[in-house]
Amino acid sequence: EQLARSQGFRKVFTNPPDIGGRYSALSYFGLVPAALIGMDVEGLLDRADRMVHASMPGVPFGDNPGVWLGAVMGALAREGRDKVTLFLSPGISTFGYWVEQLLAESTGKERTGLIPVESEAPGDPAVYGQDRLFVYLRLDQDAAGEQDRRIEALAAAGHPVVTFHLRDTLDIGGELFRWEFATAVAGILLGIDPFDEPNV
Repeated sequence: EQLARSQGFRKVFTNPPDIGGRYSALSYFGLVPAALIGMDVEGLLDRADRMVHASMPGVPFGDNPGVWLGAVMGALAREGRDKVTLFLSPGISTFGYWVEQLLAESTGKERTGLIPVESEAPGDPAVYGQDRLFVYLRLDQDAAGEQDRRIEALAAAGHPVVTFHLRDTLDIGGELFRWEFATAVAGILLGIDPFDEPNV
């Protein structure tokens, strides 16, 4: 920051210092690069804002998307289903890289945690044990018939499957907030501080 100011950079964005890196996607750390690659930042933040309002304290737990996902992840992890396996539509496939870091770094401590599994194609239901929670982020504008069928087969076989439908890529703004909120909730249910970084 000092160098940028001394060299007369056109603009310096100073992020609030109390935002941990893995929770910073909707801060300057994530939004400045998004703007630089031409994303509709206003649209992204609008979708995030909708998720914020849906996750407010007065919203009942069952209707609160952040609390609900966090409760599902935390409760199932306590029963041994600690491998959160992410399936994503092709148009948003790299979103899993961020979720992987968020879950692993926030909950992987004190001999517990959620183990994210991403970039794995859906397999036959018989190849999975009783340690999985499957989360499918489906971009509705993507044709994903075979992927849909495989994930439906997992649910039909009794595996826990959570599906979120995204209208378009701007809905990633809402998902960023949902997953940050849910990770914090899951961490509390696992009895750890999801915000500290003891091993970094």
